[in-house]
Amino acid sequence: MLFRSNLRHPTSILQLGAKVDGTAQAKDIPFASLSSNSYAPDTVLYKIKCTVVVELVGDKATAEELEPYALDDGSYATVYREEFIVYRSMKEFQILHKQLKSQVAVTESSMSTGNRIVGAATAALSSRSLKRRNKNILIPSLAQVGKIGAMGITKRSIIKRMELLDDYIAYL
Repeated sequence: MLFRSNLRHPTSILQLGAKVDGTAQAKDIPFASLSSNSYAPDTVLYKIKCTVVVELVGDKATAEELEPYALDDGSYATVYREEFIVYRSMKEFQILHKQLKSQVAVTESSMSTGNRIVGAATAALSSRSLKRRNKNILIPSLAQVGKIGAMGITKRSIIKRMELLDDYIAYL
């Protein structure tokens, strides 16, 4: 098996965007469109439309690697736009959130009230506190998303959760 350090080769990502574009139940989605996880048929999945603009950087690429990027006349454009759809459950968003939070400093992510107090006290005593006060957090909170639907899943709660997840992705 060939392993490359750049899994996007022969392209480089210039721009990446994602939008939560709808919902569906797992039973209504073709298997090929789903992640490797298996879902209960009534699981609500969030449809995420991903858009990526890539630049072809195939200086040392093989003809086989460049083949998907060939134009009708046999030449290659330098920039391409790709779109794809993925479906993810709320649980998968929570796993992603937990993983992202584990990768950044506590002061850079959403925190519980107790941690915010400790973080604020630490920041106030820090010589870098003035610089950090105006800095946005890297990882937004998912708390509001988790609260919606806690009393039962309704169409309205699914739509509200979808809107909040879209805001979460847009922030990231």
